[in-house]
Amino acid sequence: MTNPEISAPARRVTRAAATAALALASTCALGAGWQLLPSPSLSIDLNTVGPSTQYPGATGVWLDYAPGLSVDCSPPAGCYAYKQRIYYVFTCAPRWAAPFDRISMNLNGKVVNQQTRDPSEPYAPEYDGGAALVLNAYCPLRDRPR
Repeated sequence: MTNPEISAPARRVTRAAATAALALASTCALGAGWQLLPSPSLSIDLNTVGPSTQYPGATGVWLDYAPGLSVDCSPPAGCYAYKQRIYYVFTCAPRWAAPFDRISMNLNGKVVNQQTRDPSEPYAPEYDGGAALVLNAYCPLRDRPR
C-alpha cells in the first residue's frame, strides 16, 4: 500500500536511503570491535616489522593508536583505554591485512586489557583504517600502464 501524496521518485529515494542505512548499520555492527577509523593518531611502529609467528610466509607489525579520547576496551565492563597497540598480520601477494592482537593501556601506560581476535570472528578489512595503513605502507598498489 502506497501513500498517493508521495511521488514515485520520492518513494524510490526514501527506499534507497533506508536500504543503504540498514546495510551500513549491519556492516558496522558485524565487526565494529576490530576496525579502526583512519586517523592521524594511528601510526606504524617501524621497529616491529618482521615475520609473523601466527602465519608462516606472512609479515607482522604493531600499530600504535592514541585517539585522544579514551576508547572502550571491554570486556571487562568499564574498561577504557587511552592508547592501544594492535598487531597486524599482512601479505602483499595476495594483498591482505588483519588485526590479531590488541593491548589496551590507560593514561599511565599500564596494560588494562589484552585481546586476541578469533579468526572466525566477523571482520571487514575494507572498513579498517589500520589495515589500509599497513597495506599502503608495505604493499602499495601500482598504477597500470594505459
